[in-house]
Amino acid sequence: MNRLTEEEFDDLVYDREESAVIFFHREGCSACAEAANQLESLSEDKSWTFAEVDALEEKELFARFRLNGVPQVLFFRGGRLLNALPGKRSDAEYLAAMNHPGVAKDFVQSGGTAAGSEGCREGLCYFCDNI
Repeated sequence: MNRLTEEEFDDLVYDREESAVIFFHREGCSACAEAANQLESLSEDKSWTFAEVDALEEKELFARFRLNGVPQVLFFRGGRLLNALPGKRSDAEYLAAMNHPGVAKDFVQSGGTAAGSEGCREGLCYFCDNI
């Protein structure tokens, strides 16, 4: 996956008609590393552009979506947020989010909170055990 900066984000997500999967993570987060491996295998689907954002390096972009933890995966098509999945998920859940728009409204209204998830000591990771 290509690393994405805030400056590149709008061009990739809003200025194109392509579909994009944006993966927010941070270094040292074990759940993020697992999710990255899963998404890397899913990135063989060339109908989607996959990119990653380091939440600590791109804090303004992280804040733009009112995200409160990592890993977070946002799914866009034609400049619109289709789905958002907080926390580490199964391959089936990632594939469903890519193919079935619909959970983004609840996600944004909840402020990016994953129900039942616990935050790390730095308030960035849901399941991180490597702090």
